[in-house]
Amino acid sequence: LVAPEAADWKPDYYQVGDEYCRTLFVHTFPPAVEDNWLAPILRFQHAIDIAIYIQPHDQRAFLHDQRHKAALDEAALERDHESGLLPNSRKRARLRDTLQLIEAIEQDVTLPFQVMMLITIRAESLKELHRITEYLERSMSSLTTRQCRYRHKQGFDTTLPLFNNELGDMQCLHTLHTQALMASFPFSNNDVTHEDGVLI
Repeated sequence: LVAPEAADWKPDYYQVGDEYCRTLFVHTFPPAVEDNWLAPILRFQHAIDIAIYIQPHDQRAFLHDQRHKAALDEAALERDHESGLLPNSRKRARLRDTLQLIEAIEQDVTLPFQVMMLITIRAESLKELHRITEYLERSMSSLTTRQCRYRHKQGFDTTLPLFNNELGDMQCLHTLHTQALMASFPFSNNDVTHEDGVLI
C-alpha cells in the first residue's frame, strides 16, 4: 500500500509498479513571456508532476561573464564591419539584450537566477505514455523540451516533492531574471489551491 512492488528503468521511460513514467526538461525558454504563460501546462489534462528548481546566481560572477560576452559580441561586430560584411542582426540583438540586462542588474531593477524546469509524465501503459508525451510537446509550442534519456529514474526522483535535484549536472539550467521568473508562476490571486493539483 505504501510503495510499488518493483521499479525498472529503460532508456526512454521508467516503470514504477504498474505505472510508466517519462521525464522531460525544458531545453529552451521563449524569448519573451506574458503573465500566466505556464498556466496551460499546469492545467494539463493528464497526470504530470512539474518541478522548478530556482537558485540565485552569484551576482558578481554573473556580471563578469555577461560583460565578457558583450565584449566578444562587440569585437565580432566591429570585425565584421571592418571586413565589409553585412551586420549580423542576431549578434546585434544579443549584444543589446546583454547590455540591457547588465544595466538592470547594476541598478538593482532585476536579479539573475538559475532555473531548471522538469515535467514527469505518468501513464498506465507504454502506448498511452507515448501519446501523452506527444500531446504535451505539441501543447508547449512556446517551449522546446528534451527527454532525460537513460536518466528517467533520476528525473522521476527529481520531480518528487523531496527537493532533491539529481539532474543538476545536465544542460538544462537556464538563466532567468526576476520578471521572467515571476511570470512563470501562474497565480493571479492569493489563493494557491487548485482542484487538480497540489503546490508544495
